[in-house]
Amino acid sequence: MLRCSSLEVQGIFRTSPFLKFLIILFFFASGNELAAQYQELESIRQMATTGQHGQADAQLQQLLEQHPDFLPAQLLQAHNNAWAQKFELAQQQFRTILTIHPGNKEALIGLGYAYAWNGELSKAIYPFSTVLRSDPKNEEALTGLGVAYLKANNGAAALHHYKILTKTYPDKADHYLGLARSYAMLAQNYQARKALDKALKLDPGNAEARDLAGRISTEKAGVEIDLIGGFSNVDEEQRLGLRMAQLSFHYDERWTFYGRYDNSLSQDNIDFLRQKTRAASGWAGAFAVWSPKLATRLEYGLRSLPGRSLQNMLKVEQVIFLPRGYSLKVGGFTTLEKGNEWLTSTGVYIPVGKRFSLEPTWYYSRNATDGVGQHRFLLASKLRLPKGYEVSAGGFYGNHNFQAELLPGMNRKIIGAYLMGVLPVSERFWGLLVVNHERGVFNTSTVLAAGIKIRLEE
Repeated sequence: MLRCSSLEVQGIFRTSPFLKFLIILFFFASGNELAAQYQELESIRQMATTGQHGQADAQLQQLLEQHPDFLPAQLLQAHNNAWAQKFELAQQQFRTILTIHPGNKEALIGLGYAYAWNGELSKAIYPFSTVLRSDPKNEEALTGLGVAYLKANNGAAALHHYKILTKTYPDKADHYLGLARSYAMLAQNYQARKALDKALKLDPGNAEARDLAGRISTEKAGVEIDLIGGFSNVDEEQRLGLRMAQLSFHYDERWTFYGRYDNSLSQDNIDFLRQKTRAASGWAGAFAVWSPKLATRLEYGLRSLPGRSLQNMLKVEQVIFLPRGYSLKVGGFTTLEKGNEWLTSTGVYIPVGKRFSLEPTWYYSRNATDGVGQHRFLLASKLRLPKGYEVSAGGFYGNHNFQAELLPGMNRKIIGAYLMGVLPVSERFWGLLVVNHERGVFNTSTVLAAGIKIRLEE
């Protein structure tokens, strides 16, 4: 608010007493009018920040009709439209202000948030960066960039800005929460928990921090090692040993890389069991999340079969994320040599509530050597419990297209069921349990397996 004592008007006290009185009265009147404008503006601001956007906009229109050049009201009008999710209108209003007042920090920051909240993340970066060029520690601009980069799944860039914020403004819980989100996005869960501890010390009742702490304890760690051993019983032929070993590297929210040793064929195939031979395979793969709507899994493998050269194998799966948590999965597997075998599959992930899901999947496989195709339908379900516990169960049914008369011991229908459990013992060690029973074309098999997941964090 302007004060008369702060005004410097050259020669004001050398005029006549009457004229001096009129001039002083004019400035007092101007000051009182401006004070009234600010008082009215503060009342409107309270409406806007409590969600009464329509009423606030109507009063702002009236105020600006009376005082069209009142910049604080122009800024509040643009902010109010952004808060009301009228992002394009807010952007237009902020840009209009900037044409008249270039470099206005509040307008630049408001424009950045209007872009960020509207999902225009690449456009949001420029106005925030413009403010930081002249004011490198501006709290609002640094926070805006942190929010924008988190929305863009760029954890490394977000981390840079939240580190500056927590160093410059160490008493703000929200900045430590943003730091924790950045670390979690980079799968650096140990550092994320340290940041969350600081956030909760500053604000013990922060619900977002507590929710994130719970989710971090169940999400993928930076490096995970899975070891599963078990007992197989296939038509009374039995074997005990290592079934699978996998090393996974969760780089960030977008990329996961892994290598896997799979020895299950040696333990579940009756011919290999009776010959006491091994038929293991090795795989290298990656899972890439390209966007909020698309992800791809790609695996290349080598399989060693007794008396044959190494088989080259390829698996691919495309995931299309749909609204309301649904997703469509289409994939396939093939060996790359002549006389190959191949499989194709299509499935739909269906969320049922927050903790339960169903996933029906259809498979069709064919082996070129015998020309017999096989259909199989799998219905899988998963229940996620607090603290990372999971229970998965499913059943499958199928048949093969063998046209001739069935040979002795053959089954026309293929049926089976499985049960899996994930049992967190601590932050670092989780238990794994698997039970599977299948009546196949020729054989009946039962598998009892147990293992451990070791979670290594940065």
